[in-house]
Amino acid sequence: MPFRGTYNRSTGWLGDPPRLLLRGRRRSRIDSLRRSNSKIYLSAVALVALALVGFSCGQSGPPGEYSQGLTAPETGALDAAAEAPPPVDQCVFPRLESRLAELYLAAAAGDEESLAAFAGQEHVDLAAGTVRVILEMDVDPEAHQAGPATVETVVLADGQTVQIEHAPPVAIRPDLAAAIAAAGATYETAYEDWVQVLAPFTRLGALSEIEGVRYVRLPLPAQRQDLPL
Repeated sequence: MPFRGTYNRSTGWLGDPPRLLLRGRRRSRIDSLRRSNSKIYLSAVALVALALVGFSCGQSGPPGEYSQGLTAPETGALDAAAEAPPPVDQCVFPRLESRLAELYLAAAAGDEESLAAFAGQEHVDLAAGTVRVILEMDVDPEAHQAGPATVETVVLADGQTVQIEHAPPVAIRPDLAAAIAAAGATYETAYEDWVQVLAPFTRLGALSEIEGVRYVRLPLPAQRQDLPL
């Protein structure tokens, strides 16, 4: 494409001829980059779509069974997956915190090595085989004070005595208390829609199936508060 412009010995070309001469080449390169970016964008969208399909869950079921919304892997994939430890299936345990699901599976399988990984963790008692958990309820547990606060006097090793004030006991609906006991756990206390229980590792699955339970998780970490003397 010929350049139409004016050249001056002192000022050079008027109209920036190099840009005009390279316009066709630049436009071709920009179009090529746009096509490449479009391909990358479409590939990313396809990968996200596949991931969403892969994580879609059917109805929850007992351990070892496929959820209704999942399909069994092909025979060739089973041999490759047999050597790796099975991942925690959130479709099978939709109401269990992932760490609790791992604890439940390890206890159910008698996997001492996996259980040892929980040693020293707060609220987990490996020797007793129990864990303290919170049931987050969709249905009101009707928590209410069931008695006065109590004061306990304790004698220390040096002969001094201290007094410990215990919060008033809190009761919940009788049917919920019965369901917790039937699941093999021990009710401790409640606050609004949170219910605290002590449960054997192998009963965590049963706890999550109690009617009205939305989620089973570990208690939140305690926060230290300095009180005035």
